Amino acid sequence: MRRLPVLLPILAALALGCGPTESLDAALPLDAGLDAPSLDARTPDDARSTEDAPAEEDAAVHVDASMTDDAALTDDAPTEDAFVGSDAHATADAAADGGFLTSLSCPDFLGLPIEGATLPGVLPEGVRIGPDCSVYVALANHVYRVAQGSGTVTDFATRPTGDFQGVEFGPGDRMYVTDRTTDSVLRFVASSGVFVDVFASTTLDGPNTPRFGPDGRLYVSNRNTGNVVRFAADGTALGEFATHPLLASPEGISFGPDGNLYVAARINSVVMRFDGTTGALLTQITPTGAAFMAPENLAFTSDGSLWIASRDAREILRFDAYTGVEIERFATLATEEPIGMDVAADHLVVGMRGTGRVVVFR
Repeated sequence: MRRLPVLLPILAALALGCGPTESLDAALPLDAGLDAPSLDARTPDDARSTEDAPAEEDAAVHVDASMTDDAALTDDAPTEDAFVGSDAHATADAAADGGFLTSLSCPDFLGLPIEGATLPGVLPEGVRIGPDCSVYVALANHVYRVAQGSGTVTDFATRPTGDFQGVEFGPGDRMYVTDRTTDSVLRFVASSGVFVDVFASTTLDGPNTPRFGPDGRLYVSNRNTGNVVRFAADGTALGEFATHPLLASPEGISFGPDGNLYVAARINSVVMRFDGTTGALLTQITPTGAAFMAPENLAFTSDGSLWIASRDAREILRFDAYTGVEIERFATLATEEPIGMDVAADHLVVGMRGTGRVVVFR
């Protein structure tokens, strides 16, 4: 297991003994004079052991389109046709690499300072890159904005109470935030952080990560009911999209460049891939080495890599997204657990529970 390179320039990585053939590309630190954080030298034996992930099960999950619970409707609700692409802030260019994204948002992303940026609390949740290429992080009843380059942290959006879990950006200058306290999806003005309305409040029970799909609908993982539900662009509930008996406490979700839905479920430590159209289970991602320990989030880079945050093992794992085979893994600091994760210009941006840091590497 390799140690996590957190914003280290290549020369600094070499000085620490990391071979140049395996070093990740350095992010773009602002101040090379700042002291680099220490790295954790734990071995896999230091992590708590878990049972191996169970074998893949064939399970078809049907789409329930019969549910039409009333939801918050507003005059400015975008139509589904207004949403293009599998990512609100990514440019989908699948002309190469077998369908994997070859062009991501923020090509001139400035990174963060070498030590990362520290939030006002130590329990961050979801991380998302915004249309302005800043990093947005849910923490308590706030969404914090971390400016690219400088790493300046500002309180961008809030409500009097709440337990914000995930952040997503959509059409019409809107930011979507899941709130576990009210079991709802809230909407804010994406450019200002001003609260707009409650986008959805039905079929939600412990909502975690919101993500727009290629069809323009909003998909949300439900921790308490072990499923993923979806909503029309106007907030109309469309019912359950995907579930499985092992999908206990699904957290991070992401539509892969193959158009399928990938879900990380914390309690049973599984990562599953569901058909992006039908919701049927396709396969289960299984590490070659030690099993996942509470996977929290996942993301893709244009080289065909799938990255997964294994929270309780304090590791970030990299897989070949074509084959599902583990390539390598990195240890975080002993005081940090990787939680939220997103990609900007092929740089992985990670929120760390325990210290409240937001760091960039690769």
